Amino acid sequence: MSEATTCPTARDGDDEVARQWIAGSLPRAAADEFQAHLRTCGTCQAAVKNAEHFTDALRAAVTTHRVRQAKVTWLRWVVVAAAAAAAATVAFLATNSS
Repeated sequence: MSEATTCPTARDGDDEVARQWIAGSLPRAAADEFQAHLRTCGTCQAAVKNAEHFTDALRAAVTTHRVRQAKVTWLRWVVVAAAAAAAATVAFLATNSS
C-alpha cells in the first residue's frame, strides 16, 4: 500500500485526523490505529506537532480575551457606579439647597 492510502494526512490532504487525535475526539479504534501509524509517519508527526501548537495558541488567545473582557466589564461597572454616585450627589445637593 502507498503512503497516500495508509496515511490519513496524505490521503485526506489535511491534518483533521491529527487535530481530532489531539482533542481526544477520535473514536477509540481510530485513535488506536492513528497512534500506531504515528510511530512511523513523519508527515503525521508533523501534523500532530502543528495541531498542538495551534491548540496552545488558541487556548492562549481565549485566555487573553477572557482576561481583557473581565477588565472591560469591571471598568464598565466602575464607570456606572461613579456616574450613579455623581447623580445621587447632585440630586442630594439640589434637594438640600432649596
